[in-house]
Amino acid sequence: MGRRMWVGWVVVIALFASVGIQARWMAGSERCFVTGGNPDPNRAVLRVLTLNMRHARGPDGVVSLERVARAIEAYQPDLVALQEVDRWLSRSGWVHQATWLGERLGMYWVFGENLRVGLGGYGNALLSRYPIVDFDNHRLSSSSEPRGCLEVTVRWGEQLVTVFVVHLGVDEEERRRQLATLETVTLGQGPVILCGDFNDEDLPELDAGWRWLRTSATFPAWGPVATIDRVYVSEAWRRAEAQVVEVGVSDHHAVLATMGLGDWGERSRQDEAPGRGG
Repeated sequence: MGRRMWVGWVVVIALFASVGIQARWMAGSERCFVTGGNPDPNRAVLRVLTLNMRHARGPDGVVSLERVARAIEAYQPDLVALQEVDRWLSRSGWVHQATWLGERLGMYWVFGENLRVGLGGYGNALLSRYPIVDFDNHRLSSSSEPRGCLEVTVRWGEQLVTVFVVHLGVDEEERRRQLATLETVTLGQGPVILCGDFNDEDLPELDAGWRWLRTSATFPAWGPVATIDRVYVSEAWRRAEAQVVEVGVSDHHAVLATMGLGDWGERSRQDEAPGRGG
């Protein structure tokens, strides 16, 4: 009996060690995974939606990823930049939210973890109808909650487009440091998009080299007074515009941007799905 018990404990310990090793490996690599996709190489305009989804907790306090998915579907975006995305956390039902949304919507996805909670995490994500060819997650200086900038390169037809998804801190001094880091991270040529929750309306650091697609206020959803959810584009985008859309799935409204590298002709207008302004 003693020998059997000893062997049993060895097996149990080995299993736990194996699970632990696997969990650490998954936690590290889950920072960025890719799957799915439904590209349309003939589309002349790119539609980008950015939303702080508050781990899918709506103004009514209910957590519903299906509600988030339906809100995204209503606007038919090509790229979806998400902030406050959970991975295996109890408050959102132990779901990998980027995976769930990617599979539900048939889109490629990347998750950038900024805060580790046990084997779970919290951060930014990008969903894309176009293939993802490269990605990275840049840490931003933080004195409180860890923050990050998710960098993703997608292939849009024959063109490479780089998207940066950010969620800046709530402290002003902290944001200044984070914006200084963004200036070095986002340097580059070609069509680039910078979007997310900036937690600030005064962003002079982005005046040079970026064009802000101005909209009305986005936060809080029940009575917006602050324009903190934004989309910026590089000079390569010849035409670009944005509007606030009331998605009703978070404490933020979303911003929907439409952009193109050339003049917007008849085909481009036909590509644009109707949106609800706000």
